[in-house]
Amino acid sequence: MKAGRMRAIYVLIFILFFINGTAFGSEKLKELTIDEAVSIALEENLNLKLLKSEVEIGQGAELVEEGVFDPQVEAGISGQEQRMTSLLAGGAEEEKNALWNAAVKKKLETGTEISLSWENGRFDTDSAFVIRNPSYSSAVGVGISQPLLRGNGKESQTAGVRAAEKFTEAATYLVEEQAANLAADVKNAYWELVIARQEIEVKNLSLKLARNLREETSRKIESGVLARVEIYQPESEIARREEQLIAAERNIANAEDGLKLLINSRNWSAAMIPGDTPEQNPQLPDMSDVLTNAVNNRPNIIAGDLQVDASEIIVRKAKDELKPSLALEGAAGFTGAGDNYSNAFDNSFSDSDFSWQVGLVFKVPIGNRSRRGGLVQARAKLANAKHRSELLRQEVTRSTREAIRNVTLAMKTIEATRKTSLAAQKRLEAEQEKFAVGLTTAYDVLVSQDIYEQALIGEKRALIDLAKAKAELDRVQGIVSFRNLSQGNA
Repeated sequence: MKAGRMRAIYVLIFILFFINGTAFGSEKLKELTIDEAVSIALEENLNLKLLKSEVEIGQGAELVEEGVFDPQVEAGISGQEQRMTSLLAGGAEEEKNALWNAAVKKKLETGTEISLSWENGRFDTDSAFVIRNPSYSSAVGVGISQPLLRGNGKESQTAGVRAAEKFTEAATYLVEEQAANLAADVKNAYWELVIARQEIEVKNLSLKLARNLREETSRKIESGVLARVEIYQPESEIARREEQLIAAERNIANAEDGLKLLINSRNWSAAMIPGDTPEQNPQLPDMSDVLTNAVNNRPNIIAGDLQVDASEIIVRKAKDELKPSLALEGAAGFTGAGDNYSNAFDNSFSDSDFSWQVGLVFKVPIGNRSRRGGLVQARAKLANAKHRSELLRQEVTRSTREAIRNVTLAMKTIEATRKTSLAAQKRLEAEQEKFAVGLTTAYDVLVSQDIYEQALIGEKRALIDLAKAKAELDRVQGIVSFRNLSQGNA
């Protein structure tokens, strides 16, 4: 009875373990295509998010520069009381003032500044000489200022806005460049995971061949054809290949971690199963188009040109800042007074006092070192931007030519490795047939197996190298491409 209960418990534990293990395994396996990997990385990669934040910073800088031309409303209220000793009979010994005012100011892109003001006041005094006490005043005025030298015209006034726009646009292209780099890195990591899994399949095949050889050797020993010491050669080789299989499993884990880092995976324990394999019959792209596109349309080259444009705008602005300030200023206004606020307000339009003024204001700093220093800095930054742009074009030309060569050589390597793999297979088959009739040793068969294993890995690696070389072509052109790759045998 007791034994029966124990068997029932063991069965129950086995069932629960099987169910949980199946569910656990289904959560751990995730098939991932290369397009999915690139898409996830573009959405989740932290470095790319940082660059996107740089674009937002640039957009904020644009708003700051544009804010100079926003209308500005000002309002204020104040009170004042003053007590004094009068030196004249009937003179004021106490005065009270109350002021409240409002104004709207606007700067135009030409540099013209316009203001509309409304000022109101109440004056109360104990002076015997004041006719109206308390007295109220209300005034409406308009002012205008137009720079004639420094800051004159739209070119000067909008320099900050236009430079900020260029820098923001450049930052946008740099995000595209980083996205292209990230996509290429993801593809490379993906293909490394593919080859790691393909290599372990080849290692398993190699181990199976060694075990088959051990079985055949055992049969020959039992039949008296071979001495017993012959069994040690295949057994030692099996042990070595089992060690290689463990190393191959470690390579898969490392490749998975590299890919997970790029796509910002939050599940580091999940195994990734590549859903794509490299093209079996790849086509060579038009290399002249690749070079032209890389040199003319790569995002970071466009960004460099935009930064040069922005730096030129800043230099022109710095030159303008060296000019002395000469401004035409004018103002006009109507003022009304009364014994109450209502009368004062009405009189400012119907029975008002009118005033105006116009003049030139000239300002020039002595030495002007700060603005001269600003021009020196602006010119240096422009020179640096031009140098960086030229160096970048040269580097892009070099890297593109290298990428093109790598693709061309990878295509040739594929054909060579296929021939090598076929020859190694034929050699192994010949050695196996010779061993079966006693014309060769187990050692010779094992050597042929090793050669065949390396040839198979070389053939698969050649296809992966071509896929990675094509990913590099996308990188040097600064594009993010998505491809539906043909499914082939791993």
